[in-house]
Parts: sequence; C-alpha cells; structure tokens
Amino acid sequence: MRDLKNKLTSGKNTKNIQARKGKSFGYQVLGFGAGGGRTITPFIIATGGSISTSGDFKTHIFTGNATFCVSNEGNACGSNAVDYLVVAGGAAGSGRGNGGGVGGGGAGGIRIGTVGQPSPLSPSPLVAPGHTLVAQGYPIVVGSGGPCSTANPASENGDSGQNSSFSSFTAAGGGGGSTASQAATAGGSGGGGGEAGNAGGAGNTPPVSPAQGSAGGAGNSANSGAGGGGFTQTGSSTPSGAAPSPLGQGGNGINAGPIFSTINGEPGGNFGGGGGASQGSGPPGKAGGSGGGGTGSGNNSGTSGDANTGGGGGGAGGGHSGTNAGGSGIVIIRYKFQ
Repeated sequence: MRDLKNKLTSGKNTKNIQARKGKSFGYQVLGFGAGGGRTITPFIIATGGSISTSGDFKTHIFTGNATFCVSNEGNACGSNAVDYLVVAGGAAGSGRGNGGGVGGGGAGGIRIGTVGQPSPLSPSPLVAPGHTLVAQGYPIVVGSGGPCSTANPASENGDSGQNSSFSSFTAAGGGGGSTASQAATAGGSGGGGGEAGNAGGAGNTPPVSPAQGSAGGAGNSANSGAGGGGFTQTGSSTPSGAAPSPLGQGGNGINAGPIFSTINGEPGGNFGGGGGASQGSGPPGKAGGSGGGGTGSGNNSGTSGDANTGGGGGGAGGGHSGTNAGGSGIVIIRYKFQ
C-alpha cells in the first residue's frame, strides 16, 4: 500500500480538508446498523408438551398444565397457523340416587380448529378454522375430570369437570349427571337427567361458536336415568313408563383421528363421549358414547370416563358411590414444520 506521508492539517484559516487517496475502510463495509433483529423463517418453531413428527407435521400433546412456547411464528409461504384440539374434563355420573336411576356425566366441552378448510374433519359445523400464532408463550390448561361420587345424599348431582384452555379458546367442563331429585348440571356437554322426569343439563354452556357440546337427555322413566351429552350428540332420553328402559346411552363424541393423535385415550382419536345412565337397582346400565364415555350400572358403581378424552362418567345404580369419575381432558396442537 502507498505510504501516506502528508498529514492533514486544520487551522483557523483552513477552509477545506483535503481528501487523501488510498484504500478506504468505511463503516458501510462492516454493515453496522443494517439487518439487525430476529430472523423469521417460513415455518413455525415451538416447544412444549410431548412432541412427535409425522411427515411434514409436528404434534404437541399436553396432558397437564404447561406452556406452548413459540419462538418463530412462520409466514404464509411456510406455516403460520396451527390445528388445535382443546378438550375439557368430563363430569362424573351421579352415584347418589338412593336406589333410583341416575344420569350419566356430560362430556367435557371441545374446541377444535383445523388449517385449510375443508379438512378431513369437515364439513362438520363444529370445526373452526385454524389459529394464527405470534412468537410468545401460550399457557396450556388441561382440566381434570369430575371426581367420583363419595357420598350418598339424594340431593347432589355428579361433580362437573374442569375447564381446559389454549390461547383464546376455553372448553368448559362437562355437567354432572342428575339424581332423582333435581335437574342435571349444564356444562360443555350437559349431564343426563335422573328418574322422575328430571331434565338433562344444557350443553354449550357458556355458549361459544362453533358449539362445544350437546345437552344431556331427560330422565322420564320411573326407574331409569338418561345419558350425558357428547360433543356431537345429545344424551339418550328415557321414555316415560319404560322399566327397564331400552335407552339411556351417552351421546357420541368426535373421531378426530385423521388429524389429532392421542396417547392413552380411545384408539382412533375419539374424544368427548357422554356417560351412560344407571337403571335403578335391577336392569343393566347403559353404554357411554364413543369418545371415552363411561358405562352406567344397574346395581353397582358406574365406570369412569377414559383418561385424556373428556368422557363423562357412567351413572352408579342402587345408590352406590364408586368409580364413575369423568375422564381428564387434553390439548393437542399440530402444524407444518417443513
């Protein structure tokens, strides 16, 4: 390099500084102040829950409270929205009928959305569009099922399930099954009514769109309860005067297997089945709905809803308390990652 021997000088009479020729070392070469900040890639990047991959898709499964952490929200050229399934805890069936027929527990409410409508779950009116994300942490809440009956007063319904949530989507716990002395409890899906004409609990409570569940059936028989509501079907009511009743099954849930997998629920990805009713002290109880609904009993404890399906518990016959809890909920998030 040529030696620059002449120094620049400046004084009171100096009007200009002479530019020197030679190699230049400017800030523009180093590029300071340009291109800073976080680089956004085309696909979602996230952590949290139990993670699995299948093809171009990644699935996060949450069976307990946690955080879904999104470090990159992606864009429309790759992925910037997720499929989501939020299932609340199912309710317990009643086990406190003092010998009469009681209602099955309602299924936990379900909020479900998929990217790219129509999806394999469409054209169901219960399926919403997928959810667009931003880079942040999303608290995940997974509701427990209503606990099994532990006492036997005739005035108490089965215990309701607990809510589940992700982002702006909250699914309400299922409503408890009814005794012979009062209407069933409302919830994501409503509980089934007990004997003596007690009404089933309302579903989709509180109301959201698309609906998160169905009503429980009405107990109209002299000796029969009604089924708890499921996500896609009202619990089966019992006809007046029929003893034993041929009805009283829990309402069916949804088969979400084409998109959402599960870890210890029913095979095929079924969620949100209502609990079956008890039939008093003699005839057999009724089946729960597809999606983890528990079976009612004739003269014994009903069975619990399946874990991580939001299924309602079956009604317990003959005044028994027992093992008829609602099934716990689950949250599943799925997106394209490559």
